[in-house]
Amino acid sequence: VTGASGFLGSYVVYDALEAGYRVRGTSRSGKVALVKQGFAKYQDRFEVTPVDDVATSDLTEALKGVEAVIHVASPLAGVADAKTTLDTAINGALNVFRQAEKAGIKKFVVTSSFAALASPLDPRIVSDYEFTEKSSFGSITRQLSMYSDRSCDVRLEPNQGGGSPQTRRS
Repeated sequence: VTGASGFLGSYVVYDALEAGYRVRGTSRSGKVALVKQGFAKYQDRFEVTPVDDVATSDLTEALKGVEAVIHVASPLAGVADAKTTLDTAINGALNVFRQAEKAGIKKFVVTSSFAALASPLDPRIVSDYEFTEKSSFGSITRQLSMYSDRSCDVRLEPNQGGGSPQTRRS
């Protein structure tokens, strides 16, 4: 699980551990100790590998012996300009995917952020929602609803006899 120290990544790690899987997460070097501490009760089934930049780092050690990758790591929107944020997210996903493929990993899940679609406060967004300083939630939900029929959920479920996770559309 890339981005194990992030909000979504930590939940993915937790759910996989609770389901009985062995998990290797990646995290920036400065957060490795915090991630280890957060999942200390799973120390026999959890490990974390430092990866400071998924867009450029060699992931050989992080991917060694892995059967599936769940790529959650993504730059935070608003920290850099939109182009830099998007380029970093794309290059990160491509780097993880290419290295996973090279390592022979056949199962790959990638997540993204609604920030990849548009800025909720950009006045160029076409919407019947009236933008205010108080809330842009309606605009965001309307924008995301355009994509709801194009998305699918992927859930990890243990095989009846244990073993590797299975995926299915829901």
